[in-house]
Formats: sequence, structure tokens, C-alpha cells
Amino acid sequence: MKKKVSIKMDEKSVFFSGKFASQYMIIPGYGKIDIVKMSAQNGIRMLNSASGCKKEFIRGIYDLVCHKQFTVKFKNKESGIVFLIDDSICDRKSIVQTIYATAQTAEDACIMQIKQNYIHNRTIKEKLSRLKKAFVLAWQIIRLFGTLTDKLVFLYTALLCSELFGVLDKKMKNSPNLMVMFCETNFVPSIVVQYCRLCEIKTATLQEGVFMEYRGGTNDIYRGIDLKCILSDYFLTWSCYTYDVAVKGGVNKERIHIVGNPRCLLAGNKTQKKNGAYEIFGVALGAGFVLNRENIQLIKMANKLARHLNMRYVIRFHPGEMGVQEQYTNEYYTKNTQISSMSVDDYVNMTDFTIMVSGGLYPELVYRRHRTYKLNIYSVSDQYRDIQWNSFANYKELETLVNNDAELTPEQIEYIVGPDNLEERYRKFFEKFRYH
Repeated sequence: MKKKVSIKMDEKSVFFSGKFASQYMIIPGYGKIDIVKMSAQNGIRMLNSASGCKKEFIRGIYDLVCHKQFTVKFKNKESGIVFLIDDSICDRKSIVQTIYATAQTAEDACIMQIKQNYIHNRTIKEKLSRLKKAFVLAWQIIRLFGTLTDKLVFLYTALLCSELFGVLDKKMKNSPNLMVMFCETNFVPSIVVQYCRLCEIKTATLQEGVFMEYRGGTNDIYRGIDLKCILSDYFLTWSCYTYDVAVKGGVNKERIHIVGNPRCLLAGNKTQKKNGAYEIFGVALGAGFVLNRENIQLIKMANKLARHLNMRYVIRFHPGEMGVQEQYTNEYYTKNTQISSMSVDDYVNMTDFTIMVSGGLYPELVYRRHRTYKLNIYSVSDQYRDIQWNSFANYKELETLVNNDAELTPEQIEYIVGPDNLEERYRKFFEKFRYH
């Protein structure tokens, strides 16, 4: 196993405390933006990165001046409601499918795709024009509070704003009534939200998998950005549980609408208990970059449980991390263990129950009435640590849950995953924004 790199965080950074106190600057020709909240995602990445991060942002600024450009394309005709797909999610098939499924509930919605391209033939005149913009923006940023690295992040963000604002001006012929993001705090969506605010276009963000309030401590790498930095007019959350978390995280109650998990719009029929006819169970791992130790702990428990029940198990890795996670987990699970890359519905149909580390898969399994037992890791990285039902802290507690076929009550299920009529709820919310 590779030795974990120890990272010394910069406590003077505006991103360190998790407060993300607003600081404003002017994008010439457009207006005032909240540069701290827009920079939060890259700021957090910088805070948790090794020392080469300054060079990365300097290179990013150079590329924006000399080589990078945005392209905006629309699928379907422009309409009252526009859903955004950007580079950060365009390669995640399940997320793209979720966006299209959600857009269908809005009936005549339009899909807008934003990509960043690398060009080699930008003219000297174009480069000088962008360099001039960089100096104008840098002059404002010098006066803002923050470390040198913070200000490099601010400048990178402001240059992206200036570039994308101009492209959106040219491409968006008609102003929609509502712009919908999958996750506002992803970098491009945060810029689009600011553009819409300046153009008086309403915005809504769907709830992404990570949605924790800041709980303090330097180990909380997310710092609550998905709640602290939401500027959209509406936050479309999943359930009463996630509503409670959002309120704790600082989101105004009036902006929150409980509509259900959009991933569950793709769910097949809810499964029924298999009456203990055990054949195979699932082991769902958490995000490897923060939960390596917990994942290994879970696999060791799975090995013991498999021997006890005379069963096999299938491992499901966190999305996009299969190759990475195999490197540090393959020495712990048995050679005949199956690795799952199938859909959630297919996975549920082949497993009797699942043991897992907390993650976005948890509510999807609960929604499908799939028996799911969650490892209590008492970590700032566990967005479901306040849910104690059917959870375990050690092997003995896990064995008791499995032997008793423990299941959640209907009330517990609704609290965790929200209402069953989510398609109707999404349609009702979007109805008032359609062109009529």
C-alpha cells in the first residue's frame, strides 16, 4: 500500500474555516460576483493538495489567456427551463441519465452543454486582450483578503467568469425562466448561477451526493461547501433528513423544496425481502480518497461474514474509482470475489443485502427497499452519520443485524429517501417555470 502523504494546510486561507465569508469583485461589463463562494471548490482542492498547487493555478491562468475557450450547445429548442451539463459530469453516464430523467418531468425542458476546449491558434491580438482583462481583474483581487494562493484561485475563477459570461451572452438568445444545475458548487455551474443572478434568471440546484454541514476539524475536506456556497434561488433536496442537514448547513428554509432523489427516477420496481435465502451479498465501498481505512475495515468484516453464512459477496466501488480502489483493497478480499460495474437495479437484483460505508448509493438502495447495513465510522466525511438505524460499529453488531433480517420501517425509509411520488413532485415544481 502506498504511504499516505501528509498535507500541511494553510490556516490563513479564506477556505480553511469553512465559513466562506463573501468577498465581492466586479466583472467588467457585467457586475458584482461573490468570488469566494464561486472559488470554493477549487479553494478546497487547493487546501487539501500538495505544494504544487500554486503552479497548477498559474498554468491554468496561462492557458485561459492563451489556449482555453468555452463552447455552449443546446439540445432541443430553447425553452422556459434549461438543464446544464458541463465537463465535470458529462462523462458520468449515471449522472447524465439522471439529468435527462429529471428534465423529462419538466416536459419541454432544454439541455445546455458547456465544454472547455484547448485551441492552438489564438491570435496575438486575442491573447493581449485576455491579458489586459487579467490585469484589470488582478488589480481588484490584490485588495481582497486571502493568501497568495487564494488570490491565484480568485484570479483563475474571475477569468473563467469573464470568458464564460461572454459566450453565454452570444448563445442564449432568449432568457429562460429557470436554469437547473446538477450541483451548483461544481465549478462551471457556480459561474452560470452568478451569470443568471446578474441577468435576473431564477436558478435551482439539484442535490448531489455530498451534502454535509461543516462539522469542524481539519479532516473535514468538504468544509460544507455544498451547503455554505449555494446561491441558487431553489435547493431541490431529497428528504426530511437532507432538509434538516441543509438547514443546519445554513440554507434558508424558504429556498428548500423536498422533491426526492432524482436518481430514483431511474429506479426499477422496489425489491422485496428474500426471506433469508442467502446466496450473495454486496459490499459497497466509500470514496477512496477519504475512506481508505474504513473500506478495508468493511472488507475484513465481509470476509468473516461470508465464512459465517457460507456466502459469496460482490464488491461495488465508488463511481469512477474502480481502478484506484482495487490497488489498495485487492490484497484483502478473496480472489474469486466478483467486482460489480452493473447498474444499481441489476446490482440489487443479484444481492440479498448490502453492507456499506456511507455514500450516495445508500439512499438509492433504501429507496429500492433493499436491506442495507451501514458502517458507523463517526467521521466528518460520513454524510449519514446521524442515521443510526440498521448501522453497526463492529462485526458482532453486523452479524446480529444480518441474522435478524433487520429492516427499516416505512417511516424511517421516508425520512431517509423522501416521498415515493417524486416524479409528481418534480413536475409540480417545474410547472410554474414553463413557457405557456
